[in-house]
Amino acid sequence: MLSQMNESKSWYRNPIILSLGLIFIVGIVMLNLDSQDEMALGKRDAQLIDLSIYDEALNMVFQDVGSYPSNEIGFRVLYANELQHKNWNGPYLGGKMKNIDQWGNPLIYRYPSKCGINSKKFDLYSKGPNGIDECGAGDDVTKK
Repeated sequence: MLSQMNESKSWYRNPIILSLGLIFIVGIVMLNLDSQDEMALGKRDAQLIDLSIYDEALNMVFQDVGSYPSNEIGFRVLYANELQHKNWNGPYLGGKMKNIDQWGNPLIYRYPSKCGINSKKFDLYSKGPNGIDECGAGDDVTKK
């Protein structure tokens, strides 16, 4: 009887049960890492959509007024006639766009282009998850 109690209390010494337990724990950790990767990919995809919206709005400003906004005016021209131009036909974006990326950092807009991203006349990108301005390189998110 005493040996049966000792055997039942030593389940953790059984290599098969211990191996299965470790495999289970590693599996749970890997699933968690995969879901974090998927969340990061989801943010990147959402950021690409946002950049496309801003890109289109900036191009509409250009079509209407004949120039892109300066760095000083930037995104404000998408909401109000900051250029005081008679052909401004905005607002080009609704108030729900906050000019910040999926990681809480301000979007980068530069005119004229400093980085030459995608042969555009202006730079438009997110600093990405690390929040460091790498001129569209590194983990920065740019519209392709």
